[in-house]
Order: sequence, then structure tokens, then C-alpha cells
Amino acid sequence: MQTADLKNRVIAGTIWNLLERFGLNFFHFVTSVILARILGPEVFGTVAIVSIFIVISNVFVDAGFGKALIQKTEITDIDRSTVFYFNVVMSLIVFIIFFCLAPFIAGFYEKPVLKPLLRIMALNVVINALREIQQIELSRLLSFRKQFNANIAGSITGGATGIGMALLGFGVWALVIQTLIGNTVRTVLFWLQSDWRPVLAFRFSALRKMLRFGMSLFLTVLIRVTAENTYGLLIGKYFSPADLGLYNRGRRLMELLMNNVTQAIQKTTFPLYSLVRNEKERLRSAFVQSVKMMFFLIVPVMLGMILMAKPLIIVLLTDRWSGAVIYLQLFCVLGLLKPFAGVNMHLLLSKGRSDIALRLAFLKYSIHFAILLVSFRYGITYIIAGQILGSVIEQTINTQYTKKYIDMSFISQLRAILPYFLASIPMMVSILCLYCLIGNDVVLLISQIVLGGSVYLLVCYACKFEALTVLGGFVSTKLHVRGNNPLCAEGLKG
Repeated sequence: MQTADLKNRVIAGTIWNLLERFGLNFFHFVTSVILARILGPEVFGTVAIVSIFIVISNVFVDAGFGKALIQKTEITDIDRSTVFYFNVVMSLIVFIIFFCLAPFIAGFYEKPVLKPLLRIMALNVVINALREIQQIELSRLLSFRKQFNANIAGSITGGATGIGMALLGFGVWALVIQTLIGNTVRTVLFWLQSDWRPVLAFRFSALRKMLRFGMSLFLTVLIRVTAENTYGLLIGKYFSPADLGLYNRGRRLMELLMNNVTQAIQKTTFPLYSLVRNEKERLRSAFVQSVKMMFFLIVPVMLGMILMAKPLIIVLLTDRWSGAVIYLQLFCVLGLLKPFAGVNMHLLLSKGRSDIALRLAFLKYSIHFAILLVSFRYGITYIIAGQILGSVIEQTINTQYTKKYIDMSFISQLRAILPYFLASIPMMVSILCLYCLIGNDVVLLISQIVLGGSVYLLVCYACKFEALTVLGGFVSTKLHVRGNNPLCAEGLKG
């Protein structure tokens, strides 16, 4: 695969993934804003406790074999079917476990409503397991448009159901049923759009071949997901549900925009990293390209949200959520660090080094946990500040291992994105100046977004940044002349 072709496939896949992520999260954002204005922080905090358990349980379902399928050069229908049946059986086991544990979890948090909530939410584990292989197949084929269609339809259907139930007074159940309906629609559409169907075959030998990579990855993801959600579990127990709702709202607003970019790019780059994992220069080229495209978008968004946090929260969610302002600002600082961890871990996994990823997970999250033990006693603000410190240490450790594959240290990676921080300075100045000129929060927020975004793009255009040139040129020409480049056309048609 030529370097130019590799770049085109990165860009083509990224464009569809960006459309998917932004479209999906746009509907999710609109839905969550409406529901937040109707229901308030306490309801969201209650459901957040249940959601944390479901997120952790989802890790057990796949056990890393899905990523192992993507990483394999050649896979058979028996491989796919074996992983499919494994996922389904594991999801049923997890559902039964949570069905039985629900009363004890409700007793631990002293909230009886958690018992039925957890039992119904656990159905999502089974529903998600049913579409795992279809999603993997579409990702392997870079068929991101089909994923876009399924995810958007699920988001719209689930959101409309949740809003309707909230208006009818169903409270926490509006959020639970919203998730259940949305996941069901996604799963049905993934099956309808995927040509693959499981065969009546299950071979333990197929699992054993993927066990080394898959098990290491499973433990790595389990450690990461458990560590990241420990914060919410502790806040839910030792602080009020409203405090957890505010904490989660600040985190989710940051993740809404950060994940749009990082997940879109990483969803494309992991399969591509795997394709060129034995070609050092092309692997480095793909890595640099993905990092530049990622931070070209992330840096101005995170810095802008830090400065616009107060009018953003008040306008969108009302004064009831004003306590989330400081949390959002701190989470945006964290949002400037977390993407580094993702791309570096994907680089290791593409090289088949899930064993290194596992060792790093033990080390990094032991550090995170130690910091949490110290910061927890001082309140939620210090808990988030501790996460920022842990992420700095985490990225420093990550790059010590990935450096030998692409010859890029942490300093080299920072140097690659430094121009985007410098280009954001005029944007930040313009945003701050508007505070002195405009008093109305709605007008202020709209003006800050429009002026700040325009200033950043103008600076990038004047400096002729490659990321702006590549993305702008791709959108303006490739989408209209798809037939000129077979690889690009293939990626877009997927």
C-alpha cells in the first residue's frame, strides 16, 4: 500500500466516521439537553450509577476477541461465528448475574429504585452483544456509511422515546427506556446492512488462537474501564445523586466533542495501523496524519469550552446545572491529554503487543488509583484534578514503549500539535473580549462560537496548516469526484 493511498484511506474513513460521530452525538446532545432541562441533576445521577455497572459489564462480553478479529490478517466464518456465540453466551451470563445482584447493589447505595433499573438496563448487554460481529465486519471493510445510518436511526428513535416519556412524567425510566430502544434499533439495522450471518460452528481452537491477544486486551480494557468508572461509583456512594449528575454532565459535555473526533479517527486508524504494522515509515506516516487531524479539531474545541463553560451551561441546561461549570472546565483540560493515550495504545495493539498494553494498564491505573485515594477526601474538584495529573504521567509512560515503533517521543508528538495551540491564542483572546461587550448569555455564547471558530480557521488558513488543507480539499473535491481515486471511492461508498 502506497503512502498516498494510505493517507487517502485515513482521510476517507475519517470523514465518514466524523459524520457518524457528529451526527450521532448531535442528536444525543439535543436529546440530553432537553431531558436535562426536564429531569434535573438528581435523576441523571441515579441513572449514572446503573450505567456505570453496565459499561463495566460490557467488557466481559467481548473479552477482547472482537479486537483480535480486526488485528488478524486472515479470518474465517468459523472464527467470526465462534466469537459471536461466545459474546452472546457471555452477555446472557452477565445479565443473570446483574439480575441476581440488583437487590444488593440497591441496598449498598440505599436506593431501592436501582433494583428494577439495573435489571432492565442489563438487557442492553445482550442487545449489544448481538451486533458486535456485524460492527466489526463493517469496520474491517471500512463501510462506515452503513454504521452511520444504523447509529443515527438508533439515536433518533431512542431520543424521541426518552423525551416523550420524560414529558409524560416517567422520570428515571425515560432515560432507561431511551437507551434500550436506541440499542435495539441499532442492532436490527446492523444485521440488515451486514451480509455476514453466523454459521452453526463453534471451535475452541479458534478462541485459543486469539486468546493471547484477546485475553491481554480484555484485562487491559477491564482495568481501564473499571478505573475510569471508579470515580463515579465512589461519588454516587459518598456524595449526593445531584453531585454525581453534575460531575457526569461536565464529563459528558467534554466527551461529547472530544469523542466525536477521537473515536472517528481511531476507528479508522486501528485497522489501517494493522495493515501497515510491519512497514515502519508508513506506520509513522499514518500515526502522524491521524494525530494532526485529531488535534487540529480537539485543541480549539477544548480551549474554547474552558472559556465558554459558564454561558454554555446556563443557556443549554439552565441555572440548575451551574455547579457543573468548574467540572466542565477541568474535564476540558483532561480532554487535551486523553487522545494521546488512545492513539498510542492503538499503535501497540496494531503491532500485536497487547501484553505490553496490559502491563502498562496495571502500572498506569495503579498510579491513578493512588492519586484518587489522596484527592478523594478533598472533594470532586480535586478528584478531577487528580485525573489530569494521572493522564500526564500516563502519556509519559505510553510513549516510552511506542517510541521504538515510530521514532517519536512524547516531546516529538507534542511538537507535532504545538501549532494548533499557538493558532488558538487569537481565538481565546477574541472569546474573552466578548465578555466585556455582551451581557446576554444567549447572544454571548453564539457570538463566542462564531467569532472564536472563525478566528481559529483564519489563522490556520493563513499559516497553511496541512490538516486544514487536507480536510478542506477532501470535502470540496473528493466527495464530488469519488471515482478519480479507487481507494478513496471505496472508503466513501462503504
